Amino acid sequence: MKIPFLAAAGAALLWATAAGAGPATLQPHLGVYELSLSSTREGSGIISVAGRLVIEITDSCDGYAQTQRMLLRLSDTRGQEIVSDSNYTTWESRDGQIIRFSARSALNGEINEKFSGRAELAGKGESGVITFNDPGMPDIELQEGTIFPTEHFFQIINAALAGETVLNRRLYDGSGPDGIYDTVAIVASGGSAAQEKVGGDLLADLLSWRVRLAYFTPGDQDGVPEYEIGLRLYENGVASDLVLDYGDFVMSATLSRLDFLSTDC
Repeated sequence: MKIPFLAAAGAALLWATAAGAGPATLQPHLGVYELSLSSTREGSGIISVAGRLVIEITDSCDGYAQTQRMLLRLSDTRGQEIVSDSNYTTWESRDGQIIRFSARSALNGEINEKFSGRAELAGKGESGVITFNDPGMPDIELQEGTIFPTEHFFQIINAALAGETVLNRRLYDGSGPDGIYDTVAIVASGGSAAQEKVGGDLLADLLSWRVRLAYFTPGDQDGVPEYEIGLRLYENGVASDLVLDYGDFVMSATLSRLDFLSTDC
């Protein structure tokens, strides 16, 4: 089975700004989330899921770098166990027009996916191209209006600040040739940082919103999403109360550690 990278949300779960782009600001930080099974779909065969997600965001002055690792252990009704280990790194330019990526996932110790390369847009709102480092993989064209993860969450936060409740965008998340999605974000009022068991002192006095993100196969927004993510998103880009819906099963991701990182930029 394939466990999707969280680039479109976990990868970008904690990103929230681009240069010269309004009131949203980015707080570089390390977030650790404990993963547990919330529910399963009938017939999925999955009886338990546990793991950890670690995301680190840093400001490289000319852009934003991210490292992400998600380790999952799944058990099914036949007594089989699957260990999924996903690693994902990106760098995205401050103007949101370039993303460099490296993605690798393994099942039970054997690599099943591995990609690296870059994508670049001709300009804001313009078309672009994905180029892979593997010479056997063809370039992929990106249509006009495609955005990358940092810009996506920057736009979600600024839409929330403006009181908007729905945002539709074409996204390339950097997770390989299948990382292009049509996304729908639904934004609602959030809660108080005082409710956070971890990081409440760091998040005090910040605005937050409940966000539900759905990721569709391009051109198929009337169909079933590839996956969905719910979260509380703070105005500085920190996320908590995550719900990761992969169709066959739904996981909760509880924030267990939050460290703000310094920057010289």
